Amino acid sequence: VQEFSPPTQWWRPWSALIVPGLVEEVIWRAAWLPIPPVIATVPDYPTTVSVALRQLTSVLRLLLANGTGTTTAAATAPSPQLVTLYQTALVVLVIHVVSHPMVATLADPRRRAVLDDWRFGGLAVIVLGGTTLSYIVSGGCLMAAVVTHAVPVALWRDVWGGERRLRAATAPGEECHNDKNNDNSNNDNNQ
Repeated sequence: VQEFSPPTQWWRPWSALIVPGLVEEVIWRAAWLPIPPVIATVPDYPTTVSVALRQLTSVLRLLLANGTGTTTAAATAPSPQLVTLYQTALVVLVIHVVSHPMVATLADPRRRAVLDDWRFGGLAVIVLGGTTLSYIVSGGCLMAAVVTHAVPVALWRDVWGGERRLRAATAPGEECHNDKNNDNSNNDNNQ
């Protein structure tokens, strides 16, 4: 697998808008979540993050209450369309987060060590949850989700050393070239 290297340093952070930003958002948000005309028909559609979080909380309470047999007052119950919207969003979010280690295993096993890390998974939940929320709150605006996805990826990859970790990572059972040299030098010293 050949590594993608943008032509110049100034372009590197902007590349996150295309991959993973645009590519993943087309696949995971635009393809699976309702399109703007459908979203506009949902009663009590959220227009701010605080309203969306409040509604998501009530949907989760409703789902948990249905599982325990208790009922929720009709006045506080969200509309069936809203429940379906949030259920779909949660399923898409879970599948998207879980897909990262699977894709690494299939496409580039060297990156698996980083993408299997629980800390990366936690960050993925936060970032991808934010992209899902921005897509919903913006009325299905793909670019809102793309920017919400690209900014933290560019920061992690280009500012905080994520790309270096991905390039240095090896799959389980493989040895890093530097580790092999260090092991040989340690063995020479022990003999």
